[in-house]
Amino acid sequence: MRGPLLAALLCLLPAPHQTLWEGSEPRPQGKTPLERPPLVWQMRPRGGAQLRRIQMRVNGTPIPTRYDNDTQSIVGEPSEPLPLGVLKATCEVWLSNDKGVDMEWSFTRVPAPPPAPAPDQAQQEAIAQVNRLRRAALLPDMQAQPALCLAAARHSRYLLANKLALTHEQTEGKPEFYGKDPDARAERAGFFESCYEVIAQAPQAALSIQNLLDAPYHRAALLQPGAFAAGVGIAGDRVTLLCAQSPIHEVVAYPADGQLDVPTEWHDSESPDPLRAYPEAPRVVGYPVTLHLYGITEKPDLREATLTGPDGQLVPCYVNTPSNDDELDDMLLLIPKQPLLPLSSYRATLVVKEAGGRELTRSWQFTTGKAPVTVPVAKPAPVVKQPPPPPAKKKKK
Repeated sequence: MRGPLLAALLCLLPAPHQTLWEGSEPRPQGKTPLERPPLVWQMRPRGGAQLRRIQMRVNGTPIPTRYDNDTQSIVGEPSEPLPLGVLKATCEVWLSNDKGVDMEWSFTRVPAPPPAPAPDQAQQEAIAQVNRLRRAALLPDMQAQPALCLAAARHSRYLLANKLALTHEQTEGKPEFYGKDPDARAERAGFFESCYEVIAQAPQAALSIQNLLDAPYHRAALLQPGAFAAGVGIAGDRVTLLCAQSPIHEVVAYPADGQLDVPTEWHDSESPDPLRAYPEAPRVVGYPVTLHLYGITEKPDLREATLTGPDGQLVPCYVNTPSNDDELDDMLLLIPKQPLLPLSSYRATLVVKEAGGRELTRSWQFTTGKAPVTVPVAKPAPVVKQPPPPPAKKKKK
């Protein structure tokens, strides 16, 4: 599904389980303004097989092809500008077990739009705040991207001008219309890669950003691994955040290992409600703990999940997994049933069985801050599920 955890400009999906390989759909998908766009297919052979030979082609013409071990991706780099219009890409893979895989997909080269303006001071300050939060989570800074800032700003302006509740859709003909959905707005601004869009509303932009991080479904966009591109748009009390989809596959825990001053409680105002399956749950609970398996495995099978307090005793939690929460794909969620103790250390331990049968264990510790001060809570926009793009054609040799 498109946008599994929050409203997203998300074109790439985890590939269906293959007998010979695992990874993601190739890119670019959709449109690209780049004259020589890199063609990237994240692909890891299964069963101990090694890559023996790889070759990408565009419209039947071979292009220089290599394997990037850091991202576990096959990369094709056109040496000449590609023509405008719909282009057919193929990749042939020969494996050491005398088997092979063919991948076919298409994308469209379009003229480049005018360059977007540089982010203004408010946008730069908002990006800086997100990066301070990311550093506390042991993650690198995301990078301000002008086109994403423009698209985000135009959506916040639309929401404010039309006095709308938080929504990811725009209606043509209304004031400040820029594009009907996150895809259209990002492309109009000049960004053609996969990204997530999240929105919140609060008296200050800083509060909106903090509450997006606190909301377990919506934090996934902000906690992606790597230094990805991002944009923030602010209009009045509306804040829109666009984050490019990171190509890096990594496990991210939040709160992070060793993190200090973690909030003790969370006021549940997220939509969809992660506690919807628990009608007895209070509106004020303990701070959510999440484990994100970005690109590591789809639909992880949780075998064990515990949260222990400073006295070593188990902390009762609501536990959400892909098997009981249809908003989750590659994330696991623990929500303590009661607020955590202030200035106390907690340890989370999760054991997961991956799709390939391997067992992954993560155990980490964090420390809460002082007792909370009551502040207004920014309500994140509802998650919007959108249909995925047509799948690439695959066949075994």
